[in-house]
This record gives sequence, C-alpha cells and structure tokens, in this order.
Amino acid sequence: MLSRVADAVYWMGRYLERAENITRLLLVTDDLATETQGFAEDLAQTAWKDILAILPSAELTRPVSAFAPLSLPYLQAFFVDGKNPYSVHYSLRKARENARAVREALTVEVFMSINETFRAVEAHGERRPTRPACATRSPRRTKACSASSARSRARSPATRRGTSSSSARRSSGSTAPR
Repeated sequence: MLSRVADAVYWMGRYLERAENITRLLLVTDDLATETQGFAEDLAQTAWKDILAILPSAELTRPVSAFAPLSLPYLQAFFVDGKNPYSVHYSLRKARENARAVREALTVEVFMSINETFRAVEAHGERRPTRPACATRSPRRTKACSASSARSRARSPATRRGTSSSSARRSSGSTAPR
C-alpha cells in the first residue's frame, strides 16, 4: 500500500469516527436537555453550553427565532454547518474528500455509504429544517460507514487487486458513480 493511500484511508477513518462521536454527543445532550427542560430550564441550557465548553473554538453561526426550540442553534451548528470544523457535515466532507482521493483502494459499498451519508446531511443543511431529521439516523449511517471502512482496510492486497466482485464492478464502471 502506498503511503498516500494509507494516509488518506487513515484520515478518512478519523473523520468518520469524529462524525460518529459528535453525533452521539448531540443525541445524548439533546435527550438530557429535552428531559430536563420542563422542570429545570437552566439545567437544559447548561447541557448545551457544556458542548461549547468541550469544543472551545466552535460557535453558533446561524440566527434562530426566539420561538425556536432550545436545541435548534446547537444542532444546526454541530450537525449541518459546513464551516464549523466540529460539525458532522464538515467531518463527513473531509472523509469524502479522502475517500475520493483513494477510491481505487475502497470497495464500492464504502464509497457509496460515505457519499450517500454526506449528501443526506448536505441536503438537510441546504433546506434548513426546523430540526435536522437525519440527526436520528446519522449514528447508524456513520456506524455503517465506519464498519464497512474497517472491513475494507482489513482486506488483503490480493483481494484489492481485482479478485472480488465489487472491484470487478468498479473497474467495469457499472455501479460506481462518476
């Protein structure tokens, strides 16, 4: 394996792992804030402010209505804001860039999973929903990306050279998007 391929696969995995961890952090914080919001408003706000303490250079970038849910600015900033280096969107974009750089070393399934997940998050960011609907599905998709990426890294070089059916499909161009 070439060092540039190893480097890109390594960083692709790191960015996927970061996206998964941030998504889990958002889900746990949202659950805590939702459960405590009715009887302890300050505790709910503290839960969200703790995320800003964990990620000090992150900031809430989009203005929201005063009637919006408490979690909305935080979910927008950490889920769909492509300019925030701590957002899921940013991490998936970087993972996708690394995957595109070494597409020949990945299975079609890995590349398609990363690409579809990135496109789904990007679409939600462009629509600016009241609450990102894909926030509840992202951990599963991100976990699927991580698992299939790990399987791809574990394959032997002989398999990667063309003996598997997925690499045969990839070389024929029948299922791989261009």
